[in-house]
Amino acid sequence: MPNNVWNLILPASVMVCILGAILFLSQHYTLDGIKSRTVGDGQHGTARWATKKEIQRTFKHVPFRTTLWREGKERPKEQGLVLGSTGKKGRIVAMVDSDDIHCLMIGASGIGKTAFFLYPSAPVRAV
Repeated sequence: MPNNVWNLILPASVMVCILGAILFLSQHYTLDGIKSRTVGDGQHGTARWATKKEIQRTFKHVPFRTTLWREGKERPKEQGLVLGSTGKKGRIVAMVDSDDIHCLMIGASGIGKTAFFLYPSAPVRAV
Protein backbone atom coordinates (compact mmCIF):
# COMPACT_ATOMS: atom_id res chain seq x y z
CA MET A 1 0.00 0.00 0.00
CA PRO A 2 1.17 3.52 -0.65
CA ASN A 3 2.38 5.60 2.28
CA ASN A 4 -0.44 8.18 1.88
CA VAL A 5 -3.09 5.56 2.62
CA TRP A 6 -1.55 4.76 6.00
CA ASN A 7 -1.65 8.49 6.83
CA LEU A 8 -5.44 8.31 6.44
CA ILE A 9 -6.06 4.92 8.07
CA LEU A 10 -4.20 5.70 11.31
CA PRO A 11 -6.20 8.88 12.27
CA ALA A 12 -9.46 7.22 11.17
CA SER A 13 -8.82 4.20 13.41
CA VAL A 14 -7.99 6.48 16.36
CA MET A 15 -11.27 8.36 15.82
CA VAL A 16 -13.22 5.08 15.66
CA CYS A 17 -11.60 3.96 18.94
CA ILE A 18 -12.53 7.26 20.63
CA LEU A 19 -16.13 7.02 19.41
CA GLY A 20 -16.32 3.41 20.59
CA ALA A 21 -15.07 4.43 24.05
CA ILE A 22 -17.66 7.22 24.22
CA LEU A 23 -20.46 4.83 23.25
CA PHE A 24 -19.28 2.27 25.82
CA LEU A 25 -19.13 4.87 28.61
CA SER A 26 -22.52 6.33 27.69
CA GLN A 27 -24.13 2.92 28.18
CA HIS A 28 -22.51 2.20 31.55
CA TYR A 29 -22.26 5.67 33.18
CA THR A 30 -25.52 7.64 33.10
CA LEU A 31 -26.97 10.49 35.15
CA ASP A 32 -29.71 8.19 36.48
CA GLY A 33 -27.58 7.34 39.52
CA ILE A 34 -27.47 10.91 40.82
CA LYS A 35 -29.50 11.30 44.01
CA SER A 36 -32.34 13.79 44.10
CA ARG A 37 -31.53 17.14 45.63
CA THR A 38 -33.67 18.94 48.22
CA VAL A 39 -35.53 20.78 45.46
CA GLY A 40 -36.13 18.98 42.18
CA ASP A 41 -37.96 16.09 40.61
CA GLY A 42 -41.31 17.88 40.86
CA GLN A 43 -40.81 19.12 44.42
CA HIS A 44 -41.44 22.75 45.30
CA GLY A 45 -39.07 25.18 46.98
CA THR A 46 -39.95 27.75 49.61
CA ALA A 47 -40.41 31.50 49.28
CA ARG A 48 -41.04 34.16 51.88
CA TRP A 49 -40.98 37.90 52.40
CA ALA A 50 -37.81 39.41 53.83
CA THR A 51 -37.88 40.23 57.53
CA LYS A 52 -37.29 43.78 58.80
CA LYS A 53 -33.86 42.72 60.07
CA GLU A 54 -32.91 41.37 56.63
CA ILE A 55 -34.08 44.58 54.96
CA GLN A 56 -32.05 46.68 57.40
CA ARG A 57 -28.98 44.56 56.68
CA THR A 58 -29.42 44.45 52.88
CA PHE A 59 -30.25 48.05 51.93
CA LYS A 60 -28.78 51.44 52.78
CA HIS A 61 -31.31 53.69 54.48
CA VAL A 62 -31.01 57.30 53.33
CA PRO A 63 -33.05 60.08 54.94
CA PHE A 64 -35.02 61.73 52.13
CA ARG A 65 -34.33 65.47 52.56
CA THR A 66 -34.81 66.99 49.12
CA THR A 67 -34.95 70.60 50.30
CA LEU A 68 -31.48 70.33 51.84
CA TRP A 69 -30.14 68.44 48.84
CA ARG A 70 -31.28 71.19 46.47
CA GLU A 71 -29.32 73.67 48.58
CA GLY A 72 -26.27 71.40 48.34
CA LYS A 73 -26.33 70.39 52.01
CA GLU A 74 -26.26 66.91 53.57
CA ARG A 75 -26.24 65.09 50.27
CA PRO A 76 -26.19 61.31 50.63
CA LYS A 77 -22.91 59.46 50.14
CA GLU A 78 -24.61 56.22 49.05
CA GLN A 79 -25.46 55.79 45.40
CA GLY A 80 -27.59 53.07 43.94
CA LEU A 81 -31.07 52.06 42.99
CA VAL A 82 -33.95 53.45 45.06
CA LEU A 83 -36.22 50.47 45.71
CA GLY A 84 -38.74 51.97 48.08
CA SER A 85 -39.27 54.16 51.08
CA THR A 86 -40.55 53.98 54.64
CA GLY A 87 -41.76 56.54 57.12
CA LYS A 88 -44.29 59.32 57.21
CA LYS A 89 -44.38 62.81 55.73
CA GLY A 90 -41.34 64.79 56.79
CA ARG A 91 -39.44 61.68 57.94
CA ILE A 92 -39.19 59.57 54.80
CA VAL A 93 -36.26 57.17 54.50
CA ALA A 94 -35.35 55.78 51.08
CA MET A 95 -34.17 52.17 50.76
CA VAL A 96 -31.19 52.17 48.38
CA ASP A 97 -29.56 49.07 46.91
CA SER A 98 -25.94 50.10 46.41
CA ASP A 99 -24.76 46.80 44.89
CA ASP A 100 -23.77 46.41 41.25
CA ILE A 101 -27.20 45.42 39.94
CA HIS A 102 -29.41 45.77 36.91
CA CYS A 103 -33.08 46.64 36.77
CA LEU A 104 -35.79 46.02 34.19
CA MET A 105 -38.61 48.57 34.26
CA ILE A 106 -41.73 47.61 32.33
CA GLY A 107 -44.75 49.82 31.97
CA ALA A 108 -47.00 51.55 29.48
CA SER A 109 -46.05 54.96 28.15
CA GLY A 110 -47.00 57.88 30.35
CA ILE A 111 -47.21 56.08 33.71
CA GLY A 112 -44.12 57.81 35.14
CA LYS A 113 -41.23 55.40 34.65
CA THR A 114 -38.79 58.26 34.09
CA ALA A 115 -40.17 60.84 36.52
CA PHE A 116 -40.82 58.53 39.45
CA PHE A 117 -38.11 55.90 38.99
CA LEU A 118 -35.21 57.01 36.79
CA TYR A 119 -34.77 60.59 38.03
CA PRO A 120 -34.84 59.76 41.77
CA SER A 121 -32.32 56.93 41.18
CA ALA A 122 -29.89 59.06 39.16
CA PRO A 123 -26.71 60.06 41.02
CA VAL A 124 -26.53 63.69 42.14
CA ARG A 125 -23.58 65.57 40.70
CA ALA A 126 -21.77 68.14 42.82
CA VAL A 127 -22.10 71.68 41.52
